Amino acid sequence: NLPSFILEGGAVWAESLTSSRGRIYSARFRGLLRAQALAGRLFDIDAITHVPQDWPGASVWYLYGGHLLDWITRTRGPEVVGATHEAISDELVPYGINRATREATGQTMTTLYRAWVADLTARSRAEASAIERAGKTHYARRTTSGRRHANLRYTPDGELWSLEGGRKPSGIYARRSDTPIDDYHRVIMKGDGIGDYALCARTGTVIFDRTELFAGTYQRHDLFMWDPQAHRVTRVTHGARVREPTCLPHGRSAIAVQIVKGRTRLVTVEFATGHITPIYDPGHLDQVAFPTVSPDGRTVVFTRIVQPGERDLFALDLSTGDLRRLTADSALEMHAQFDARGRWLLYASDRSGVFDIYAIEWMTGIHRRVTRVVTGATGPTLSPDGTRLAFQILGSEGNDIAEMAFEPSRLMPVPAPAHLPPILAQKTRDVSLPSTPYSAASRLWPVGWTPAFAFSNASESASQLGIEFDTSDPVGLHAVTGNLKTTAD
Repeated sequence: NLPSFILEGGAVWAESLTSSRGRIYSARFRGLLRAQALAGRLFDIDAITHVPQDWPGASVWYLYGGHLLDWITRTRGPEVVGATHEAISDELVPYGINRATREATGQTMTTLYRAWVADLTARSRAEASAIERAGKTHYARRTTSGRRHANLRYTPDGELWSLEGGRKPSGIYARRSDTPIDDYHRVIMKGDGIGDYALCARTGTVIFDRTELFAGTYQRHDLFMWDPQAHRVTRVTHGARVREPTCLPHGRSAIAVQIVKGRTRLVTVEFATGHITPIYDPGHLDQVAFPTVSPDGRTVVFTRIVQPGERDLFALDLSTGDLRRLTADSALEMHAQFDARGRWLLYASDRSGVFDIYAIEWMTGIHRRVTRVVTGATGPTLSPDGTRLAFQILGSEGNDIAEMAFEPSRLMPVPAPAHLPPILAQKTRDVSLPSTPYSAASRLWPVGWTPAFAFSNASESASQLGIEFDTSDPVGLHAVTGNLKTTAD
């Protein structure tokens, strides 16, 4: 009988308290909150108690709830979580969140929420001012509708494709440089459930992944191919658990990510037969993601997630199998993308605490910073002539498309950091809480009750009214269920 922002927010707080890799430290989560705070769009507490119709919908339970609870425990002490739940469990009438919070902290939840909003807004303004002083990047927004704008790709003739949804039917849309803001030039393909896609430039086909039923029961990622000339979709794999495809230059196969035994690996997938060949398996429970192939077809670059927390870029030589590490820090690097000539490798990183776009000069290996934004920039792609950079910009209503001039001569080299700023590298907090010997009897009070009523049928007056309750001790050794009913004629 607790609101989801307390239940799910508590889970986010707990994962961050015990791991230093939870969503409290996520640059995306912090960027979303910063964007909404700066835009004056932070939800009131009544909205997050339910599911807001505005973006990001039910995600506010995790986003707001986690950061709210983290702020409460940092300002009032971690013991207030247990005290609040203890107070709630003693209430006969459910939903008394304000009463329980006041008992634990001296203030109601609504009062604490308003204080958190004020603190978040002040911190967001201070962070934005610091970025402005450091030299904020100027860019042009191509969209302002928010929601989903992802998988940005330039075509050889200069169109900008993106995977979109939310306020329009889901699908792949195309824009030209002269397309008005928030408009698109044409629809490439519509369809729900498209995960990632790639344009095979030589053949003009689009390869994409989608979750489909397999064997009539299981839902698995599979690859599909769309021929724009014939307007025909062909299924390439069946139950293969493959996603995130990227075309090889010859256009007859793709490299993709396959889920196997709790981890992911890189594979090649033949379009004609659906045959799958593993090319790199990280082993253990490590993961790979976001592969991209160099224009000459010799190298695939991807993000490798190594337990317990390294998330760096690696380059795999497809002819020799040699593996080379491109970044070595505690930041998250992702969405790597080569330019058409193979001179630059663009990628997104949260090394500063905010997602920004960086570039590696492929021949020299020198890293350069491309953007400095307030909320977050991801998913970069360069135009065929190398003069324009498009990327996803995080806003108060979702991800939009931004575009700017790409001027290599103005990009300053940056060293790869050895560690993250303290706000990101914070380790597990030492929390000392009181302990007492375990007693099941003291915990076997009813934890849930429901009114019960029943009628035999519409023509008879006999009825039952009563109450049902159930309880169990925290470790599940004992459970009790009971009911009390009265029958009236």
